[in-house]
Parts: sequence; structure tokens; C-alpha cells
Amino acid sequence: MSESHYAATGLLVLDRVTPMIAALFGEFNLKANCPGKGRAGISLTPGRSFPCWENIHFNLFVLGAHLRILPDREETPDPQTILSAWAGYFHVERDAVLQSWIERHPIRDTADLSSLFLLATRFDDGHKLTAIAFEGCWHSRAPRLFGYGGDACYHSREFVWFNESSQVLFLGNELSSALRKGNTGHASTVVITEILRLLDGIQDEAARAKVRQYVAGFLTDYPAVKDVPI
Repeated sequence: MSESHYAATGLLVLDRVTPMIAALFGEFNLKANCPGKGRAGISLTPGRSFPCWENIHFNLFVLGAHLRILPDREETPDPQTILSAWAGYFHVERDAVLQSWIERHPIRDTADLSSLFLLATRFDDGHKLTAIAFEGCWHSRAPRLFGYGGDACYHSREFVWFNESSQVLFLGNELSSALRKGNTGHASTVVITEILRLLDGIQDEAARAKVRQYVAGFLTDYPAVKDVPI
């Protein structure tokens, strides 16, 4: 049996690496000065376990105790206590999105960049994080069918997107099969679903509505419109 491993690299786009950034992203092999110029490197290396919330909670507790936001004691408080204390410190305890996330927080799961981006944008100690770009792939010692897939994600206040190479294979199969059978209805559904996924990544509702309206108008004129205006 061939061994499979996952590795990934990415960037934090921000003003500077602060104690909060170190607490949230330290488990991702944070490189504060690499590559520099407003970007800090993060990565996952083969053979190491994925970052877990337990370690990140502990990092936030240690930082909070140092700043006297949380009581300095041997036993780590529960995650909700830690996160609520930080929310109070940054005066975002009434942030509906943050509070909803804290209430349904997957305490024992592996940490995900989407949630970390949410926490970082609310717990801003001067880092001014604006985006996360991350790309990873699977590889194995011996060739394994579809054993080398990859994925990538992008998180910013304006736009969020995630996709996998397996999605390309799925779309190719679905569209080819539908068109081969003359099922243009299903082919249309596949295309529309992908368009909606892309539109859903736009975080501002007003901007999303304008983009959706423009895209709908463009598709109405297609193929009369030869080039997309830049």
C-alpha cells in the first residue's frame, strides 16, 4: 500500500505579524518574514498532523493570560470562555457572525482557515489581515489513481472561494455525460450551479446583486458578445 501525504503552502496578506496572528496561525508553520513585504508564509508539511483547535485555544489562552485578559492559571479555560474574553477585549461581543460561530464552534475538529480568518478580522491587534491564499496537494510514494489531487482557497473580506481538482473531474464527467445523452437541462443545471457558487463567494450583498445582474445580461447576449469587457 502506498503512503499518501498532504502538503500545502500559502500566504497571509497583512501589515505585520502580531501576537494575535502568531497565536492563530502559529500551528501553520508561520514564517513572519518570508516572503515579506506585507506577506507572511504559512504551510503544512507531510507527516505532521493538521493544526487542531485545542492548540490554538491554548495559544489564545497564553496570550490572553499574558495581557491579563484571562486569569493566569494552570488549567486552560473552555474555548467559549477564551473566545468570549477576546471578543470583549476587542469590543466585538455584539458581532452576530462571530457570536454565531462561537456558539457552534467545532471544538475538537481540525482548524480551518475560513474560521481563522473570521477570528483574525475580529481580533485585530494591528495586523490588518486582508486575505489568505492557500494551495495544497496530495502525493504518494507510488502511483495511485487520482492520488495527486490538489485544492486551493482564497479568503478576504470581499471574496471567498474554495475548489479542488476533483471538482474539475466531476464537472467534466457530468457535463460530458449530460451532453452525450442530449440532456441539456442537466447540463444547464451543472453550469448554473457553478456560477452560483462563484457568485456566493462575493461577501457584500449589494455587490453580489450587481455582478449577478451584469452576468445575466452578458449571458443573454451570448454569443453575440465576443469579448468580455475589462
